[in-house]
Amino acid sequence: MFRRPSTLGRRSAPRRRNAFVPTAVGAAALEVRQVMSTASLVSGVLTVTGTNNADSISVVESGSTITADGKKFTTSQVKSIVVNGLNGKDTIVVKSTKPTTLNGGDGDDALTATSGLDVLNGGSGNNTYPNTAALDTVVDPVLTAGKKMAKAVMDKYQALGGSAALGTPKGDQYATGTGSWTFFPNGVTIAYSTTTGVHVVSGAIGARYQDLAGPGGMLGFPTSEELQNGPARVSHFQKGSIYWTYDTGTHLLYGAIRDRYAALGGATSFLGLPQYDQVTQSNGGISAAFNGGTLLARPGGGAFVIYGAIRDKYYAVGAYDGPLGFPTSDEMSVGPTRMNSFEHGSIYWTAATGAHMVNGSVLTRYLALGGPSGALGAPTTDVYNYAGKGSEEDFQGGRLGAVPGGSAFWVYGAILDKYRSLGGITGRLGAPIADEKSDGPARVSHFAGGSIYWTSSYGAHMMYGSIRDKYLALGGAAGWLGAPTQDQRTYSTGEVLTFSGGTLIAPLYGGPAYVVYGAIRDKYNSMSGINSPLGLPTSDEYQGSNGYRVSNFQHGRIYWRSDTGAFVVYS
Repeated sequence: MFRRPSTLGRRSAPRRRNAFVPTAVGAAALEVRQVMSTASLVSGVLTVTGTNNADSISVVESGSTITADGKKFTTSQVKSIVVNGLNGKDTIVVKSTKPTTLNGGDGDDALTATSGLDVLNGGSGNNTYPNTAALDTVVDPVLTAGKKMAKAVMDKYQALGGSAALGTPKGDQYATGTGSWTFFPNGVTIAYSTTTGVHVVSGAIGARYQDLAGPGGMLGFPTSEELQNGPARVSHFQKGSIYWTYDTGTHLLYGAIRDRYAALGGATSFLGLPQYDQVTQSNGGISAAFNGGTLLARPGGGAFVIYGAIRDKYYAVGAYDGPLGFPTSDEMSVGPTRMNSFEHGSIYWTAATGAHMVNGSVLTRYLALGGPSGALGAPTTDVYNYAGKGSEEDFQGGRLGAVPGGSAFWVYGAILDKYRSLGGITGRLGAPIADEKSDGPARVSHFAGGSIYWTSSYGAHMMYGSIRDKYLALGGAAGWLGAPTQDQRTYSTGEVLTFSGGTLIAPLYGGPAYVVYGAIRDKYNSMSGINSPLGLPTSDEYQGSNGYRVSNFQHGRIYWRSDTGAFVVYS
């Protein structure tokens, strides 16, 4: 070693074989850097140790060789590297993929490492860490307040004023394979990852973030600094966002809800501010309420927005736990209505009709008929389900009804008015089994328990049972009986229905219906019909002997011939 001038205040050291003696001494000699170290490999640990002088130590990995102190070592034999600087103003540079520990001395050292797996322990001097990998760990008595801190985090910390501005770290860094973060007082977190860069989270948002374990929690690393979003402040993270206002506090959004809210403009959108953290439901779906609406997402699905009267109706019928399930569309315009579709139905709204739910076979038929743009228009009631009877729903243009498990059919106009007066699906007719159609001069709707026929001459009238069956067998309103002129009537012994061309009569408790018409009907009616001594008919009118037309009854017959007229023979 060379002996420095006494003005340096350094003690001399023994001269080594690789010592370099300068030709000049004095202040200029302080800038001289030279290799003054020893290197050895023991049990896979490559150790390089400097001297008490101003050392320049370089360890470089190149392919299969690592060179240190002029010595070459086989890369595969080196598991880790330790470099020890001593009391001089050392410059230590390690360029290797091996995890390295750099220990500075008491001088103003410059320590560089590049693997991202390194630990750089600065000494008591004013140290620098040029070109050090962002994820390498630095421990410096001044720059990191003696705590372990990623290089990128340390640089941000110092740029923000260090301990004078942020206080001392709460502890050593937390780290993953691709990132590192440090918690500071007052809710400040500085975090770095290879995919997001370095960001600061602070204030009320930062305090909430720390409560959620920072990058080690559900949100992951920050992807932005705190931003202004309309009336709110927001910080975005890999897996969510935290919004804050003075009035509402902090609220957490993540996953599909966060993504959709941000796409709509966040707090600047019509949804406004979140009212609370998003909630995971028992069925795995998620929801979040905002001042202007609600975002909901089924498990694994996208988020959709509902608001206003449709949202009110949705929650009134049980929301995601009700018959509709989760939304599958945003609110949209369809014909004259606003609507949202859901997993198991839809809600339609107009100012005139309000919001109403449509689902099941009723919805299927409604859409087939053109939905709100079709003849039915908007719904005016919800779907009502009746155990054992079926379902029905009213619309501006009629009613759709269905038997249990069956298709829905359309009832409207005068027939619907009659149907409603008879109790609808809960009345004796039950659910419709066909759409209204023409039958001769009449319009007809068939139901599970009967039929309603309508003509402009006679209005709408009901029939059922064996009378309906016989009427249809005779051709219905297109047959010779014509249209019914009144409802089917019940007497103590039987059922009666009068048509323009005759009368059908059936026993009260079952049995076939028979037709009575013409002069024989006139005679029978003049005797009080089924309340007469003849009782109920037991046959249709038929051709008898001697040119007579005959109808049989329980207690006799009525005969008719043009020359005799109608007369009774009792049995």
